Amino acid sequence: MVNRQIDVRQRYDLAIVGGGIYGCSLLWEAARRGVSAILLERDDFCSQTSANTLKVIHSGIRYLQSMDLRRVRESVVERDTLMCVAPHLVRPLPCLMPTTRSLTRSRTVMAAAFRAFDLIHAAGRHAPARLRRNHTISRGECLRRVPWLESEAGLTGAALWYDAQVVNAERLGLEFVLTAQALGADAYNHAEVEHLHLEQGGAAEVVVRDTLNGQRVNVPARAVVLTAGSGAAQLLSQWRDASTTCEQFIRGVNIVADRQLGPLAVGRVAAGGDGSSHRLLFAAPWEGRSIIGTWYFADGSGTHSAGSGPPRISESELALCLADIARTFPGGPLRPDEVSLIHTGLLPAERGGARDGALLPSDRERIFRVPLGVANSRVFYVSGVKYTTARRVAEKTLRLAASDLDVGTPVRPPWESPLCGGGIHDFEQFVHDKKREYEHLAAAAAIERLAGLYGTRMEEIMTIASAEQSLREPIPGCPDVMRAELLFVLETEQASTVCDAIIRRTGIGARGRPRPEAVEYFAEVMGRYLGWDEALKRKNVAALEDYYARLDVSGTLLASPAEGGRIR
Repeated sequence: MVNRQIDVRQRYDLAIVGGGIYGCSLLWEAARRGVSAILLERDDFCSQTSANTLKVIHSGIRYLQSMDLRRVRESVVERDTLMCVAPHLVRPLPCLMPTTRSLTRSRTVMAAAFRAFDLIHAAGRHAPARLRRNHTISRGECLRRVPWLESEAGLTGAALWYDAQVVNAERLGLEFVLTAQALGADAYNHAEVEHLHLEQGGAAEVVVRDTLNGQRVNVPARAVVLTAGSGAAQLLSQWRDASTTCEQFIRGVNIVADRQLGPLAVGRVAAGGDGSSHRLLFAAPWEGRSIIGTWYFADGSGTHSAGSGPPRISESELALCLADIARTFPGGPLRPDEVSLIHTGLLPAERGGARDGALLPSDRERIFRVPLGVANSRVFYVSGVKYTTARRVAEKTLRLAASDLDVGTPVRPPWESPLCGGGIHDFEQFVHDKKREYEHLAAAAAIERLAGLYGTRMEEIMTIASAEQSLREPIPGCPDVMRAELLFVLETEQASTVCDAIIRRTGIGARGRPRPEAVEYFAEVMGRYLGWDEALKRKNVAALEDYYARLDVSGTLLASPAEGGRIR
């Protein structure tokens, strides 16, 4: 890692440009089928929109409202698959929606929807999910579980169903990559694609610049798939006739709040300032906090450019979000100092059916061959907004490219192919066993945290820790994080920047700004390991500071450096 080089070992069958969840899933599915593939991501894997989600893996129940049974089936299979291949990262999430006497929100209608869902779920072959059954509950039971719904007008009870939550969305994408690499695929973060050279007959050569050391290489490939979201527009703009493939985007916003509203994810229709129905908001428990969302705003092209990090929101937009939360959830208005982080990402959008023609998130993925003016173009474009079905989209993409590539059939179905760190039958029992096994090396909280982030790969961290006493000590400012963990992610997980390590590998910066002493420790250790000079260390620290600056106002940043996770 100290002197990394992008090593082009062959002409690849497939070059994937963009390392969000769509690109990471595609790399894994290609590797499972024996397709030689390389993934190129200009920042870090799942560092942009794929990291900035509500973190809910949906079962597809909401598609029953439009009778889209195919999408219900697809979503529930993918939810169950993710829970099987990465049980340490994708865990059951009980969800509750209050019912009223209105036709569309009554207990009778919801009970009928659940019966239909159960029939769809039971049909066909799919991953075995260890979830309780969806059902409706009485008004009294609803208030026992969520007392603050007492204020819900006409409350008759609630619909209670089970989706799943991806505890660390970035690590799930990374584990797709690590597993694909173990199968022979290549993947590079901080590798920016600058140009595509197309040849008659459809082959391509991808020009890549290593943003860490400036190295440029040409990557030959029989086919190219663009999964770069808003960044794909820059590449497509190189060809005049590609303009029809460029999409519009909107900013999706989710608020991470210190206030936890309970153990259930609760969906509630927010009221506008005039008391009218406004939007459906969900508040989901996450890591001792709540994630609340989602809001959508115009793309903000004036405040964001491709490659500049997550988009920002204005003070007025944040005020709108906080006002919605105050009208919808308990405890009074959410104060700015209770906001740990603002999750923002750019999502493909389309015009809605409302009179104002407002942009809304695209309802379906787009997968097509890009007409680039050469015979038999082998450049494909993929976009979508559903984290849940990214792996399924990868399958569809490979089917489209099957005429250009020798795409085989995996030996095992996806739910029988655990990711690196997966392969855990009972996660709770796994955590219990590891606490007992390693109680002589670390506190129970530290072991539980490692199990929840790395799954079975935590064994490698404990091996490092057992070799040297100093590596068992906590990182300054992080009492539950052993120093061995940083060494592990540097050696095995392509952590090349402070942001990579703090936010997306160890996760200590994913919930809010870490303490200054932790940042300094990461910069110092990584600097020694990767050969940074003082200027590069300071640049890395500055990049971390910029990550938390999601408010687009002069001098207003998320969080004070002294106390993690605050807006000032």
